[in-house]
Parts: sequence; structure tokens; C-alpha cells
Amino acid sequence: MDELTPRDLRPYLPGGGHLLITSRRATAHWQAFGQTLALDTFTQAEAAAFWQERKLPDAPELAKLAKELGYLPLALEQAAAFMQVQQLPAADYLAWFREARDSLWAEEDAPTDYPKTVATTWQIGFEHARQRKGAADLLNLCCFLDPDGIPLDLIQQVATLETSVFFKKTDVLLAEVVADERQLRLALTALRDYSL
Repeated sequence: MDELTPRDLRPYLPGGGHLLITSRRATAHWQAFGQTLALDTFTQAEAAAFWQERKLPDAPELAKLAKELGYLPLALEQAAAFMQVQQLPAADYLAWFREARDSLWAEEDAPTDYPKTVATTWQIGFEHARQRKGAADLLNLCCFLDPDGIPLDLIQQVATLETSVFFKKTDVLLAEVVADERQLRLALTALRDYSL
């Protein structure tokens, strides 16, 4: 959202519900949309404590990774989740991150004042979570539902309808995953594991 102004966004915003907009730009313009909350980056000590709390080894490599991620708490959380799920050392994740960031911006120029850290960490997790059958479609569905919690039985009940707002006859994969509780739980676990 950092390349857009609130005026640019207004036509695309839903009329109701909750919306979370993240931006590295501190500007009063965002207050026009509702409550704003300024969050700072971690300090070096806070990042080290975060890694330690997540029980990740290799403090020197994690310190390099935290610096590369700009000490952004969300980026550190997504990186930690990925490293834990994949049992990946910090040095390997850092190499993967750099490659993914370069790939993400191969088609266009990245803004010079914003390294796209969170977009990259999110993309890494998403690409792996989507390998689980139905996980990407389930994430898309959940984006339109209650941000405070979605009962599993609600999703399962909607899947039994012939057509609905959420499912069409063409959404066979999602309907199949949601109708099978084991597949649904596996897809949800994949999303949760990668902090998506």
C-alpha cells in the first residue's frame, strides 16, 4: 500500500467489515479510514529475544537475518514460522529470502525507499502453504469472512450448498477440501504453520 494514497484506495475498499492496511509511511491521511496504530520495528535486543522465544538456534545467523528483514516483527514471525516448519537454518532462509526478493521484483523496479521485506516473507510462506491441497483457496475464502474467528462448521455447511456466495460449481477443489474434514484441517494447518 506504500505506493498508494488513501484517495487512490477509496474506490477499492469494501463498504463494511474490517480491513487491515499496513504501510511503512507514517501519514495522517490513513486516519480518514479509521483507527491507526503506529508500530515500530524491533530493536536488536527485541529481535534476539524473539528468536530465543521461538527456540531457534544459531544466534549470529539470526542476527544477520533480523537485520536483513529490517527488524520488522511481521517479517520475523513469518521467517520463524517457515524455518520451524521446514527445519531450515537461518543462513539457508536468508539465501532463500534474497533469491525470492530478487525474483519478486524481476519484472519491475522495487521502490528505492521500501525493500518489500514483508511481501517477500509472505510470498515464501504462501508458495509452500499452497502446496497443500486447497490451502490457497481456503485462505482466499477466509479473507472474506470474520477476522475474529470462523467456525469450521460454517465453512463446511456452506460447502454443501449447490451454489453460494462463496462456492460456485467451478470451485470443485475448494468444495472437495472443505467437505472432507481431514483435508480441511490439513489445509488450515498449512496456513497456520506458515503464519498466514
